[in-house]
Amino acid sequence: MEFLYHMVPKKMIGDELLPLNYIKGLDNELYKQYSEKYRNSPERESLLQRKIPKLDCL
Repeated sequence: MEFLYHMVPKKMIGDELLPLNYIKGLDNELYKQYSEKYRNSPERESLLQRKIPKLDCL
């Protein structure tokens, strides 16, 4: 059995958790804010393009 865990963002609005790359198409500034934590190393930055099979998203 596989599991996926995610913490609730501190400033969450609404009741749905959306993929970060999906948010990029809706609100570029919000995407920049939340993707910044992945830009501290090449390994983490590559996670922005990694596919999550269970969710069928990046």
